[in-house]
Amino acid sequence: MITTRPWSLLRALLLNAPAQVVLNMEEPVEMRLSTFKVYPREATAQDLQSFQCLNALAKPLFDRVLRLKNDQPQRADSGLQTTTCTGKQVVIGLKPGLKAGASVVMWQVLSTDSHRTSDTTCSSSHVNKVIAMKQILTLLGALLLSAAMAQTVNLRLIEGWVRLPPPVLKSTVAYMVLENPGARPLRLTGGSAEVAGTVMPMSDYVETRNGVEVKGMREVRFLEIPAGGRLELKPGGKHLMLIGLQRPLREGERIMFNLRFEGGGTARVVLSVQNK
Repeated sequence: MITTRPWSLLRALLLNAPAQVVLNMEEPVEMRLSTFKVYPREATAQDLQSFQCLNALAKPLFDRVLRLKNDQPQRADSGLQTTTCTGKQVVIGLKPGLKAGASVVMWQVLSTDSHRTSDTTCSSSHVNKVIAMKQILTLLGALLLSAAMAQTVNLRLIEGWVRLPPPVLKSTVAYMVLENPGARPLRLTGGSAEVAGTVMPMSDYVETRNGVEVKGMREVRFLEIPAGGRLELKPGGKHLMLIGLQRPLREGERIMFNLRFEGGGTARVVLSVQNK
């Protein structure tokens, strides 16, 4: 069973093109993968070098390529094929000559652990794990229970904003500075937003694996705001991921968040959407 977060495009930030993209699972899984996409501009399927699963044979992954034409994605191939992998780690290699910012790599998970997830699409530069349907239902049940028991926490929003995502993406990120005037630390564990089903805490990382620098992000259990102190969520560090956007966002619009804290407390904040 795959263990992290939901079925939609994860935010693909145009960072320096990594030599490889790694998707880590918490336990061995079997996935049917399809619809490999590389875009925009000059990027093509030939920019990809390999696809493999740990403890599994390397197999070709991509069957479609999306190119941008007048800022609109265009399908280069309408054929639909799938490939199956079993393992704890999916590795997608990119050719060293791929220019920084020249592409965003995405793939679609058609099914996981026998659960149909036809709308599941993840992106590459920032790679996150994928949540299985059973975990989603469990998470929703926990959210309903915690909402009934929730108490408002003492919290101040100093500043914050939501990144305006490309129309094709169904997720984005939120940055903010939160101040805790109380005498006890607060642990931010996630939440929701009026335009997204899930808001989860994440942290960017840079690692060296086999001599290759790999950039990505990880889900974290919580983000702590010290007593009498501040928590700064900023690009390249800790942030909140909005997953499952219900509609395209507009620059300048204001979005309400319901932040969830350890112990059942909640807090509402409003952030504006900015294109930066």
